[in-house]
Amino acid sequence: MAKKIDAALWIAGKAQADLHGEKLIAEKIVQNLLHKNGQQRGTSRKDLTIHDVSRETGVPATTIRYWDKVGLISAGRSAENNYRLFSAEHVKRILTIYALKFSVYAGHQKHSIERIREDLKKFDYNDRNRIAAMTSGIGQYLNQVNRALIKGISALYHLCRQVEANQFDKLI
Repeated sequence: MAKKIDAALWIAGKAQADLHGEKLIAEKIVQNLLHKNGQQRGTSRKDLTIHDVSRETGVPATTIRYWDKVGLISAGRSAENNYRLFSAEHVKRILTIYALKFSVYAGHQKHSIERIREDLKKFDYNDRNRIAAMTSGIGQYLNQVNRALIKGISALYHLCRQVEANQFDKLI
């Protein structure tokens, strides 16, 4: 039984770590789209690899590859090794896609590639009010998810302690 309890607690811990990763991406979205008005900080290289972009944005390389495959982004290829090459504009677009995906979730709607594609066409990087509202909504959404996750982890821990002690609270 102890192994199952430990496994459940590790899963809950991973969910918390994953959510923290989402928060870090949201902070990068705010920094890139709002505070720098889409201006990318200076990089020493013109072209970035997918791993550079993933490290810079926090967005998993697998997600970036998928977005390239479905046409949300269009990365060039290196003549030397056929690796995808990304620019600062790609970084901004990747963060925008992630922001749009978050916004849909924050509105408790289902996201789709087609919806994101349409939202990207209409996205105005100069509309600071819309970007501020969108990033604020993302922050509120992540805070709600964090509170719910913490509440769930607390309940799980309480239940695990009851199981270990073989003492269960009465249901009211």
